[in-house]
Amino acid sequence: MLSNLDPAEFQFEALIHAMSREYGNDTPRIDKLYEIRARPEKIETEKDNFLFPYWSSREQLLHTDSSFLDNPFDLVWLYCVDEGERGHTINTLKHVDEIVSDLSNADVELLKHPVFEFECGPRPILSGDTNPSIRFHLPELNEHKRSAYGNTYQQALTNLCLSASSPTTEFTFQRGDCLIIDNNRMLHGRSRVTDPARKVLRLRSDFV
Repeated sequence: MLSNLDPAEFQFEALIHAMSREYGNDTPRIDKLYEIRARPEKIETEKDNFLFPYWSSREQLLHTDSSFLDNPFDLVWLYCVDEGERGHTINTLKHVDEIVSDLSNADVELLKHPVFEFECGPRPILSGDTNPSIRFHLPELNEHKRSAYGNTYQQALTNLCLSASSPTTEFTFQRGDCLIIDNNRMLHGRSRVTDPARKVLRLRSDFV
């Protein structure tokens, strides 16, 4: 976490522009820059070729980003322009090693099987042994479930969900904070957003 980066001096959008010019369409991939705001009663559509509004007030359970892609992005960048004043939103994190330590060896092995339905097709949730990676987004798993996993797979997924319901790190953003998340190894989430003044910029990329 980088802190106290004054938006007037730390030009996050300019940084991403520079990265985009440097790398173009080659590796590492760079996603669009999104402005995450609480959903107001009336939404005025504001789009340009660079900054895209993303309106969401609901709670976000612990998850990894871009799990719908065949090859999810490696990094998630979150930069707080304004946390707002009315009811701070709690951000949550949990490392994959902590998830694995909550599970039995049998559950871990089951979660490595490519049977769990994502938008991109059946994939494993856990991959690797020494430094395991994780792909997890429960709403997507529920939406794209096309067949029964069987009781053993379902129980392993349930046990993982229980672990993911208990974050080990909680914090609130302050203006100027920039959090860079390893999307292969860290789950992130947040509580409900209650202040429409809260403004966070999100970008996804590969390792740079």
